[in-house]
Amino acid sequence: MTLNLTLLLSLLLCSLPLQALEQQVNPLVPEINGKINLSVGSTSPTLQAQQPDLPKRPRSGRRKPASARGPCSPSETSITALIPANNLGLTTKAYPTFFFYIPLTPATTMEFVLIDEENQRQIYTTTLTLTGHPGIVSFSLPDTENVPPLELEKEYHWYASLICNHQQRSGDIYVDGWIQRVAPDPLLMSQLENTSLTEQITIYQESGLWYDTLKALAEAHRLYPDNSTLVARWTTLLKSVGLDDIADESPWRIEN
Repeated sequence: MTLNLTLLLSLLLCSLPLQALEQQVNPLVPEINGKINLSVGSTSPTLQAQQPDLPKRPRSGRRKPASARGPCSPSETSITALIPANNLGLTTKAYPTFFFYIPLTPATTMEFVLIDEENQRQIYTTTLTLTGHPGIVSFSLPDTENVPPLELEKEYHWYASLICNHQQRSGDIYVDGWIQRVAPDPLLMSQLENTSLTEQITIYQESGLWYDTLKALAEAHRLYPDNSTLVARWTTLLKSVGLDDIADESPWRIEN
């Protein structure tokens, strides 16, 4: 009886399909989450940074004043905000940097106002002193306890005005736009930590981070003003958003 039972079990095991036996001994393969791509034969994963969703709907605003000519801007070229054509730019920074072209103007100051329209309040106002020379200027939102950091995924509205007469502000000319802080993908941040400044420019640009791209490119341009490649990239970036008339202007900085 025992011998017959042993023979029966042996026959059953031999009849099992090979595929079923393999499923019993192979471990489960973990699901790939889409952030890391494991290639066959590769010894290390290929990192693929996720890009933030780019804004599709234009925001109300103006990169240039409604009227280019006037007491504050006697020349054909007016104050210009360095922002995309849809008036909204993205950043990963809690305290980002803003860029403007300032024309030849009798104005000695520029006022900047940042507004949290969701809560209907101004969160930052400053007045910057102008030198009287035309060119591109920039300043950063100050990282102080009196200025709250930009909140993630919230859009902020800002205004920049040239002040020609402090007693009569009706003659001001202004531009306005929007900025949104987005959360960067961890893999993107890892890439940024191990790359040069010029490589960071490419990463920011490919990720659709306008304000970060502009700042990194301006910093590199200031460090290496005679680098023809950086000059070409600066010019190409501005032309890509329709700012051809100021694309040949080099960036410099107003300290606030």
